[in-house]
Amino acid sequence: MKSFVSILFCLFIGSILIAITTCERTHSSKSKTIVLSATTSSWIQDSSVAYLPVTAMLSNNTSSDTSFLIMSCSWDEFFEIDTKELSLLGWDCNKNVPERVRLSPNSTKRFELKLKSDTGKPKFGSRFRVGFNWLPVSDGDDIINKYHQSREVRNMIWTDILRAD
Repeated sequence: MKSFVSILFCLFIGSILIAITTCERTHSSKSKTIVLSATTSSWIQDSSVAYLPVTAMLSNNTSSDTSFLIMSCSWDEFFEIDTKELSLLGWDCNKNVPERVRLSPNSTKRFELKLKSDTGKPKFGSRFRVGFNWLPVSDGDDIINKYHQSREVRNMIWTDILRAD
């Protein structure tokens, strides 16, 4: 009987700790000024590969403009997926230069991503997060140098956990 009460006590304490951790995570995510969120669609079978469409949304939740660095064509290189099961499906670029993107106050920039699985077939039920390497730039910054820094600096913003259905 004593061990049963001990188990119940441990479960009770564990539940409290999980609730506190969840509240802290929710609070800190709401206080961020730049937020990355994403939505997924259903897997699509193209002629050569199955891919999962993901819309990533980078939001400026402040009352002032902010700018960030990205590539004009291969902007996908600023995104990461936190699982080895999925990766970004790239595309060919004819002209690709670093550029500054301005986000107005309380606005959102959308990016349409395609994820492929490591097997080439849909990975139903996979759980993952999308990350974006946030590199803020000011009007006077040399964006070419800033781009070279992007290879060394990791300032990741992550989505909540998503599911591939």
